[in-house]
Amino acid sequence: MKRGSVLLVLAALLVSVLGQGVAAAASGRGPGTGGTYAANGAKVDIANVNVTATTTSQKFAIYGRISVQNPTARLYIGLLSNCAGGTKPQAASTRNLGQGKSAVMYVRWVFVAPAPGTYSCRIQAEANVPGRSVGQPNPDGTFEKFTINGADSYIDWAGSSTTQWMTQSPAAEWEDPRYDPEDLLALNKPVDLRQMSWTAPAGVNSFRAVSDLHLTNCYDKGGANKCLDAMGDTYNTKSATVTTRLQVMQIGKTAGTYCKVTNFPASGSQTTVIDWTTHHLKAYHRADVSVSTASNCTRSFRIKLYTTRTAGNPVVAHGGHFSQTLVYP
Repeated sequence: MKRGSVLLVLAALLVSVLGQGVAAAASGRGPGTGGTYAANGAKVDIANVNVTATTTSQKFAIYGRISVQNPTARLYIGLLSNCAGGTKPQAASTRNLGQGKSAVMYVRWVFVAPAPGTYSCRIQAEANVPGRSVGQPNPDGTFEKFTINGADSYIDWAGSSTTQWMTQSPAAEWEDPRYDPEDLLALNKPVDLRQMSWTAPAGVNSFRAVSDLHLTNCYDKGGANKCLDAMGDTYNTKSATVTTRLQVMQIGKTAGTYCKVTNFPASGSQTTVIDWTTHHLKAYHRADVSVSTASNCTRSFRIKLYTTRTAGNPVVAHGGHFSQTLVYP
């Protein structure tokens, strides 16, 4: 294959993964590094890629992904992503993974450069045995292990001068990246979560809306502050079931009305079952939306996740750097 053809294939891949629709010159990928690592709580760099901001508040869509394989015991796995330097995540996902199993974890978020300059955006993995102090070894002094498949782990970015209208709620946490508002979901009581208001700029005829919701099954008092409120000192091995529907509602010109609603899934709801061994799980949603130009429509939108806990244990829905709602090309 000729070099030009290779570049075209790479550009198409980045557009597909990020859902950006931007030129190849405004995207990039940092390939992953594979290996087998000790589950000792240490953060391991998996992939990084540089982005260069020419203006303050320049925006970049970030997609970070890790493929985890063959833990030697049930492990807590964390995926951390940042473009700010240091060790504090601006987006994160966690879960427990059983011995010998595999999982793909990813985060999607918008990085806003605080000043002009070049930033190293990276993804890291960390692991620990659930219930142990971070860094505590086995009784014989050894650590359990996990493997990262480098060929299926990477970090992508995309953005250009014409896509600076992309945005995220909440913004990536800079001052307090561990800030984590929690919603304790009551049984069979629907709630609107991760809401965002946004107006499509002139010339933007379509966009993608994403809302990724991080959930915790409160099978005991650990894993979230509000699990203690829900469970006290009790413990069980039940699953928890949550249904979600991403709704992108274009606001009508008549007060209190919507002129168009785009749902994901298109009908019904997405069902996420979190067993007690997994404990934490992120539910992913993405809707492709066209902006209606009908005479009764404004260009403003309300975006939300219609969320219901339908069965099983209490569930906490996390915010902060664990759950993101964003719009991008």
